[in-house]
Amino acid sequence: MSEIKKITVTEFEEVFGEKIKEYLKQKIDEYDFAYYEFSKEEEEEIIRNVEQHLGKEDIVKAGKHRKDQWEKGWEENLNNLDSKEEEIIPKYFAKHDILRWKQKFIKPLKKNFELNSLYVIQDWLFDKYMRNVVTIYEFGCGTGHNLLHAREINPDAEMWGLDWTKSSQEIIKKLSQKNSKYRFNSKNFDYFNPDYDFKLKDDSVVFTVASLEQIGNDFKKFTDYLLKQNVGLCIHIEPIIELLDEKNEIDNLSIKYIKKRNYLNGYLEYLRSLENKGELKILKAQRSYIGSMFIDGYSVIVWSKN
Repeated sequence: MSEIKKITVTEFEEVFGEKIKEYLKQKIDEYDFAYYEFSKEEEEEIIRNVEQHLGKEDIVKAGKHRKDQWEKGWEENLNNLDSKEEEIIPKYFAKHDILRWKQKFIKPLKKNFELNSLYVIQDWLFDKYMRNVVTIYEFGCGTGHNLLHAREINPDAEMWGLDWTKSSQEIIKKLSQKNSKYRFNSKNFDYFNPDYDFKLKDDSVVFTVASLEQIGNDFKKFTDYLLKQNVGLCIHIEPIIELLDEKNEIDNLSIKYIKKRNYLNGYLEYLRSLENKGELKILKAQRSYIGSMFIDGYSVIVWSKN
C-alpha cells in the first residue's frame, strides 16, 4: 500500500463541479477522509475477488419480493433503538474495508468512511437546495438516519419519512418521541404501488438515498406520481449506470453488479426522455466517484417539473 492520503476539500470540489461552502468545509475536516491506495497487484486481486463474487448464482436480487426481508431488517434496528440511537445506521455500512474513490479501490482508515462520504454528498445537496424549504419528504427512508442529517441543515422544515415497511414508521415515531427536535411525520408508501391520494405540499423537496435502487427498472409509476404533484425539486442519490464508464474496468464491475442485483437501471435515460418532451428539467446529473467495494452507488440527479 501507499503512504496515507486524505481526500481534501479541493478534491470534493473537483468531483462536485463547484466551490464548497464553509459549512461543508467544516464537516469534511470533522469526518477525516484518510485512506491508503492499493498497489497494482493488490488492486488486481480485488478485481478478481469481485469478479468471482459476480459469478455466484445465489446473489440476492432486488425487487418487490424482498419486502419481508426489509421489514425484518428495520425491525432489528427498531428493537435496538431504545439502547442506542446509533442503531438507526443500517448495518450494510462498513461491511467491507475496501471502498471506491475516483475509479480506484481504497482502504479507509476510519470505520465510518463510507457513511461519512455519503453524508458529505448530502451536506452538499441539502445545504444547496433544502436549507430554507418548508416541507421535505424522504421516500424509502428506512431507519430515518438521512432525515436526521437533513434536520441539521433545516431545523424548522416539516419532514416526512416514507417507506413500505411498518417497522420504518415505528422507528420514525420513536425517534420523534425520544427527541422533540426531530418532529418527523411518517407514512407507509410503496414505490411499486404509489398512493396517489397522498398529496405532497406545494414547492416541497423530495429526496431518495439508495432506495430507488431497489426497484430495478420499475420506476415509471413513482415518477408519474411525482409529476402529478406540485413539488419544487426532486433529489436522488442512487446508483446510475448511465453516468459510469463501461470502458473503465472498475466502473464496469459496478455496472455488472448493478445488473446482477437488479438495481436501478435506465432511470436517467427515462428522465432525459421526459425532459425532451418538456415534462421536466434535469438540473444536475453527475457521479460523485464515491462507492463501496462492489458498487459506485452515490451518483446525483436533481430535477424539477417544467
